[in-house]
Amino acid sequence: MLTVMGIKARDMAVDLTGAIASIEKVMASAPRRISEIKVVVDIPVKPSDKDQKILEHTARTCPVLMSIHPEIKKDITFHWG
Repeated sequence: MLTVMGIKARDMAVDLTGAIASIEKVMASAPRRISEIKVVVDIPVKPSDKDQKILEHTARTCPVLMSIHPEIKKDITFHWG
């Protein structure tokens, strides 16, 4: 997510230096498997609302996220500025 956001941000002249993502997996017990992935993206800058929306959309449509099985819940939170 951060990679594709960084590429898009560069094209938009938005500096995402210092951005980090924290990931937590939630396991189901029967059958034992990953049931949810929680991602928190902390970005130290606060670009315009329009730029935030574009970058969040870019992250939510990244190839890796789109490759995760549809039954796995994806909880994504962005913290700007």
